[in-house]
Amino acid sequence: MDYVMLVCCVGLVIFGLVMVFSASYYTSQSKGGDGTYFLIKQVLGAALGIAVMMVCAFLPVRVFDNLFLAFLLTLISIGLLIWALMLPPVNGAQRWVEIAGQSVQPSEIGRVAVMYFTAIWLARHQDDLRSRTPQRFFRAILPPLAVMGIIFLLIILGSNLSMAASTLLLFMVMIVAAGINWRAFGALTGLGGIAVVLLTVLEPYRMRRMLIFSDPFSDPQKSGYQLVQSLYALGSGGLFGVGLGNSRQKYLYLPYSESDFILSIIGEEFGFLGLCVLMLVFWIFIWRGIVTVIKAPDRFTMLMGIGIVGLVGVQLLINVAVVTSSMPPTGVPLPFISAGNSSLIVFMALTGILLNISRYSQQS
Repeated sequence: MDYVMLVCCVGLVIFGLVMVFSASYYTSQSKGGDGTYFLIKQVLGAALGIAVMMVCAFLPVRVFDNLFLAFLLTLISIGLLIWALMLPPVNGAQRWVEIAGQSVQPSEIGRVAVMYFTAIWLARHQDDLRSRTPQRFFRAILPPLAVMGIIFLLIILGSNLSMAASTLLLFMVMIVAAGINWRAFGALTGLGGIAVVLLTVLEPYRMRRMLIFSDPFSDPQKSGYQLVQSLYALGSGGLFGVGLGNSRQKYLYLPYSESDFILSIIGEEFGFLGLCVLMLVFWIFIWRGIVTVIKAPDRFTMLMGIGIVGLVGVQLLINVAVVTSSMPPTGVPLPFISAGNSSLIVFMALTGILLNISRYSQQS
């Protein structure tokens, strides 16, 4: 398999454990814990993630090319998303369910379901997708579009526009890779853009977020507070950082410093050069993923690999843009690093599939 990709993944996870401990120690103590609450959860998530990753890496790759499994995962994700909507809101959102004492974010599973179903269906209807005959084209595009639309809507209803938007972007990446004709792609992109704009305008808090990122210092105590504190953290880090464990913003100044905004703490403690090294590791991971996709032995593994690489790339781009106030603030974790077992286990499982594909790619 591609050991460079494996080393990058394991290195990011280990670095994530260190940074989750650093960023969450004081927060955990302030809530009555002993400072290791988030670390222990992340270690358990990493251990389970490694087990799942290894299983996904060594199963015969043909096991994943199963339309029934794609339907099953889609139904499970839709059920979990509906379940989340039936629960009381947490911090104004309905994004989590509790299974066996563990908090699970159904939107993470929903995105994977969209990617998995789209890869399998379009691999089987490649010629139809490129056809200019409406009947053949709709036969190819409507089922994955319906799956994406249902999961997109359920995620939106749970007040998670960022996850919904990343799901839509991932779907667009995959249909382009599958070879959709550009006229149809333009129409779908226009409809998706209109939907996102309407969903933003119709919710006042989303509109405030959309406007505040351009100048968070115009309302530093309310709407712009989180972005201002994030920029303070990055600015304080300078070129070389203040040193591991020496962040000031993690002392309850920066909300969600161990999860969505952990990159700000990394920038504060390791500086601009530290962030450059981290981005280099992500770039190597994505580059090795692209090489794997190029050499993929068949249509399904190629589309599945593109979906996985696209998901990591899209989520990394969104997280960096939010932390640097380059786009409206959204709740998207940094892959492999942010606190949160759902995200960590999902990304490690997907990495296992990508490693599996690389085993067959090396032979082709």
